[in-house]
Amino acid sequence: MGLAILVLGGFRWLIGRRDLQFVRRREFLQHWKNPWELDALSVEVLSRQLFGAYLPAAVVRRVCDRSGAEVCRMLGDLADVWSLVEWDQNAQRVGWKAKAATATKRAKWNLVFWAIYFVSAFSGATLLFALIAGSNNVSISASVASSLWGIILMAVSGVALWRTDAWAAAARLGDGFLEDVNRLAVSNREDSHLGPR
Repeated sequence: MGLAILVLGGFRWLIGRRDLQFVRRREFLQHWKNPWELDALSVEVLSRQLFGAYLPAAVVRRVCDRSGAEVCRMLGDLADVWSLVEWDQNAQRVGWKAKAATATKRAKWNLVFWAIYFVSAFSGATLLFALIAGSNNVSISASVASSLWGIILMAVSGVALWRTDAWAAAARLGDGFLEDVNRLAVSNREDSHLGPR
């Protein structure tokens, strides 16, 4: 019964999340203009509405100087890995955090989270299945303990799966992606210096 409630709750959460994404996209399209005309707070809040991360306004503005399709893809990719990168305000550059500084580290952590996901999901599902299949021969205290451990393991697998999104994107995008974002920043800075002259 507890498992059925958990599955139903998960289903309702997924439906609500899909509806929330639709509302966020609609609100984004209603309020988005040229990011150079919006104040920094509006740019960051609106990018959060669409991509789910508070990207610095300076980064969003520079990426938006590209053609339309590339802007959405690049901002979406940047939002996917934003928890693993840092923005240096003084240098106006994005870079990988120490835990994701090399391709080897990014690949290793991606593999670790996938392993945690599979092991905990398999262990939790096995424990819950064994509890359901042999429910007549188990004491109440053992049943409660087993069901709690099964739910905890399934929750751990969910968190690990959620974390694999960022690490898998970081491993896929690599150093070249951030170099591309920083190259945009440098070229835009040079253009802004040449402009007034």
